[in-house]
Amino acid sequence: MANVIIKSDEQRRYEERVLRDFHKVRTQGSQPTKEQREAAEVIARRSAEYSAQNANKR
Repeated sequence: MANVIIKSDEQRRYEERVLRDFHKVRTQGSQPTKEQREAAEVIARRSAEYSAQNANKR
């Protein structure tokens, strides 16, 4: 059985923004590598968790 992760549109947009901001992939005309996409996914997910955690503390 395959592991499938269903992402929200907001999560996809945030990952694309992370790729664009940190890896400068789109401006160089090259496609992101698998490793760059995975890194963006981790950064986006951890950032969202951190934001949610801090929002609950306020």
